Amino acid sequence: MPNTLVHLGVQGLGNRLISDNIDLKWVFPGCVIPDFPWILRRALIALAPGMNLYDVTLYAAVQASLLFCLLLALVFSVLSARPRLVFGVLVRPAANPIGIRFKPPARLLAAFFLPAIYTLAPLALTEGPRSANLMSIATLQETDRRVGREIRIDRRPYQQHTDGDVVITLADEPLRVVGDTRGTSTNVSLIGEFVDIDAIRIDQLHDFQFPWRDLASYAGLALVALVWAAALIRERWSRQ
Repeated sequence: MPNTLVHLGVQGLGNRLISDNIDLKWVFPGCVIPDFPWILRRALIALAPGMNLYDVTLYAAVQASLLFCLLLALVFSVLSARPRLVFGVLVRPAANPIGIRFKPPARLLAAFFLPAIYTLAPLALTEGPRSANLMSIATLQETDRRVGREIRIDRRPYQQHTDGDVVITLADEPLRVVGDTRGTSTNVSLIGEFVDIDAIRIDQLHDFQFPWRDLASYAGLALVALVWAAALIRERWSRQ
């Protein structure tokens, strides 16, 4: 997938070609909303390293679904001067700049309860993606049934060691690589098969030699934060 900075550039340029009056502060969150659960996952892992990484990943996968993306878009919209139009902006472009409003009280109430639903509801919905073996989580958890089953790993470290290469799973478990090896340490996405409880054979592989994608995504998130900080400051000054 393209990084966040690419998403912002494409969306920003595309909307500016449609109209110079489009307010990018409402376009940019629409680019970040699907990535927010994965950003939250990284933060949770950093703040609470003892958490069950399988459960955290399933939780993030539910939050990244279309239903919860629309719910988060609704959270942004209720804080705007024109909620219906802003809700549309976060799934398609708008035609005019829209201000930020923290009144009437009903909007603040909605802005409290909607994030609560966004945060708590996924806890009850993780069994669906687990049953579908999303990201091979069910396979990884059922250690005694791994052999002969397919394994899919997305953008995880591949490490070269003197005693054999390993791939690190999303739960930070090292899996030995048998057969053809890469010979270099990098991040990889792969499709393979378990040949032992802790060993896999790689059938398809794509490697990412340098973390440009992550660096560009961090730059994109910083840009969104800067745009919104500037908008909030302008709103405050305009009311003085």
